[in-house]
Amino acid sequence: MDDNQSTDIALERYRLAIGESNICIWDWMDVTKKEQWWSSQFYQVLGYEEGEIDPTIDTFRELLHPDDEERVMQVMEKHLETGEAMVLEYRLQTKSGTYKWFESSGQVQYDTNGNPRRMVGNLVDIDDRKQAELQAENERQLLRTIIDNIPANVYVKDGDGQKVLAN
Repeated sequence: MDDNQSTDIALERYRLAIGESNICIWDWMDVTKKEQWWSSQFYQVLGYEEGEIDPTIDTFRELLHPDDEERVMQVMEKHLETGEAMVLEYRLQTKSGTYKWFESSGQVQYDTNGNPRRMVGNLVDIDDRKQAELQAENERQLLRTIIDNIPANVYVKDGDGQKVLAN
C-alpha cells in the first residue's frame, strides 16, 4: 500500500466516523502562525459556508463570547506550555449573531526541542444541553424564591424522607 492509498483510507475513516454528526475538527498546523484548518462541520454549526470566514486564531477570538474569551485563551496558553488536558465549554457567535454553546478539547504536539508546534482538536455542539441546564437552574431559582417568600413554614422531602428544601 502506497502513501496515497494510506491517506485515502485515513480520510475515508474520518468521513465515516464524523459523518453528519455535530462533531467538528480543527487543526492549528503551526501555533506560531494565525492560520488554522476547520472541518466543514465547524462552519456548518456556526451557520457559515466553507470559506465564508477565515479559519484563523483571530477569527476564533472574534467569534468567542466576550465573557468567555479571557478564560479560553488562558486555558489554551497553559495547554501549549504544559500539555495539560484541555477540555473547555464556551460560546461562539453564529452567522445569525446568536451565541451557541460548544465543548472543545485539543491536544498539542511538540517539536524535538519541546516547543509547541501544532494543536489539533474537536468541537461539539452542546447548545441544547446547556440551554436545558440553564432553564433547569432558572426554575430552581424561581422555586427557591417562591418558597423563601411564603409566609409559612415550607419544606420538601425526598423519597427517603430527608428534607431537601426548606424556607
